[in-house]
Amino acid sequence: MADTLTRDVLWNGAVVGQVSASGDDLKDLESSVVLLKELGLYVETSLVDRMFSQAASFASAADLLMRNIQIDKRGANQFGTPFVVNMAFSIELYLKTLAQVHGVSLRKHDLLTLYGDLPESARQAAEAHMAEGRARYSLGPSVTFASALLKARSAFVEWRYSYELDRPTSVFPMQEMMCVGFALHAACVESGKIVNSKV
Repeated sequence: MADTLTRDVLWNGAVVGQVSASGDDLKDLESSVVLLKELGLYVETSLVDRMFSQAASFASAADLLMRNIQIDKRGANQFGTPFVVNMAFSIELYLKTLAQVHGVSLRKHDLLTLYGDLPESARQAAEAHMAEGRARYSLGPSVTFASALLKARSAFVEWRYSYELDRPTSVFPMQEMMCVGFALHAACVESGKIVNSKV
């Protein structure tokens, strides 16, 4: 009798069981979810939690890239474009998450337009964290959501294929966008509607 192949099922880094390996990753994932439900470990995640988790993940990737910036022989930043793409996308997702937290679904991509389309209560929640963000990133009081987002409004679209251009047509204000991301992250967490804010 041939041995049945199995796959370990992990929960928070620990093996909690095994499922038969079918050779189909989606089937195996479904079997893993069934096992986790049987063990009482599976927790449904809300749309807001999934949105926040993805925004925070892209922001974390951008932060890692920023901490490891290296300039090559041509004077180019090795991680510049990946930083911009990850940070800009995280801000788009944070804006959409904050809108969702306040009962609005946004589908646009222009960062300044997204910010303008937030309900007033969402903008106020984000603005409440800007002073702390400016202090954290050593920025002056002239840095606002509008001023930063105006500079980076289409960065994700433009920079993700920057190799097609001699150089991007806009400058990405790194520290300002880190500040904006910080304030949006804090506003989402403060809403009380994010279950897993330890991302």
